[in-house]
Amino acid sequence: MKSIESHIVRRLLFGQGILWTIAALSVWHSQRSRLYSEFDNNQKFVAAALRFHVRNSTLENEVRNRWPRFLTGEEGWHFQSWDEEQNVQVKSEGLGEAELSYADFEKAWASREETAEYVKFNLEGPDGEPLRGVATVARSFRNGMFRRSSSQSKDVLVTRSRRELDENLLWLAVFVFVTGVGASLATAKLVKHAVRQGLFSLRQMSEKAQAIDVSNLDVRFEENDLPIELQPISRRLNDLLRRIESGFIRERRFSSDLAHEIRTPITGLKSAAELLLKWPEETTLERHEQILEMANQMEGIIESLLLLASWESGASPGSRDERVKIEEVVRQCRENESALAAKKNLEYACSLSDSLEINADPALFRLIVANLISNAVSYADENSVIRIANTDGLHPVLSISNSIKCFDESEISNLTKRFWRADKSRSDNVHCGLGLSIVEACATRMGWKLTIAYEASDSVLTFSVGPMQLAD
Repeated sequence: MKSIESHIVRRLLFGQGILWTIAALSVWHSQRSRLYSEFDNNQKFVAAALRFHVRNSTLENEVRNRWPRFLTGEEGWHFQSWDEEQNVQVKSEGLGEAELSYADFEKAWASREETAEYVKFNLEGPDGEPLRGVATVARSFRNGMFRRSSSQSKDVLVTRSRRELDENLLWLAVFVFVTGVGASLATAKLVKHAVRQGLFSLRQMSEKAQAIDVSNLDVRFEENDLPIELQPISRRLNDLLRRIESGFIRERRFSSDLAHEIRTPITGLKSAAELLLKWPEETTLERHEQILEMANQMEGIIESLLLLASWESGASPGSRDERVKIEEVVRQCRENESALAAKKNLEYACSLSDSLEINADPALFRLIVANLISNAVSYADENSVIRIANTDGLHPVLSISNSIKCFDESEISNLTKRFWRADKSRSDNVHCGLGLSIVEACATRMGWKLTIAYEASDSVLTFSVGPMQLAD
């Protein structure tokens, strides 16, 4: 996978390379135009003067006095003039018997802009030397443009060697290229350094995240020290770490609670086994029943945990709705708790219709009702009333209330936690703190919701279950 740093560096260098190329070409063209302009301006001045002197027949003296280089052809300085018949009228002595090409002159003149007074072009001298020529004619200005004057046409061409100009242009090209390469290399180093510095915070986050394991889940990323672009990522990572830490804390607490819950029946089984080994002749039916009760308690814990794990992992099949009679299920679950209810002198106040039916999974609904009634009977105050009700479709399907004093309303959120019990001193061999967790899991499985409310004025704790849209 490509790194962010290399990706950004490549993109920046590519863009910077394009900019440097454009800049280099711009410099090259501007300096080239400047050199050509300086080179041509001198020849334009000479061409204008020669045209005047050719027309006034004062050329010879002026050449000898002002432009002696035409006499020798030094540095490729030549001139030549043609009449209207394209016959050579006059030329510089430096040309000797040779002549400049009128065809080159005519071709350049024909391709000029109509408003141009002079035309500049490259050509070869008689000896093959590269020349730069500036041409002009005797002209008149009509209709916004220069035109040849046929009455006194004097075409004048002035040339000069291009060797020095070409050398200067070559050195200019070398200078621009070397400077561009050097600037590109310097820019590459600066860009790489800048990108590396810009990604320093990201590397720090990566190193810090790499160092986090189960032993230091309390580590958090400092958002204020990070760039604005990384702060949202930091917040998400901190939220994720909090959830992971909370999950590990719950798992550790769950393991501790599970060990505590299982230790009690295991200790009882071990003690009973030791007694049977030590005094086998004193074994009684009651002792065997105690052993069976402890084994059943362990089996209940394990089955409840397996049931919750199966639902949470999605391994168990979904619920299958059938028509279920609420009153019949409640009556059967009440009978299962009749012994403890009688011992605590509890009464039931049921307002359920015998014919009331709902669409629900029979097994899941029975688990919900059984655990809610068992919880109510176990923790209701003695000599109190357990109320079981069902109202119309605008309210929860079933609500079970019991009186319980000295209950802290802030503990409601803990009631569905596994192995949590408000009063540890009231623990017994039947309840292990998983009943309400199973109720909530069953309700969620059916698309229902468990709602818990406590009325402090009447000391009444109410558990309600029903479809989410109704329970809300």
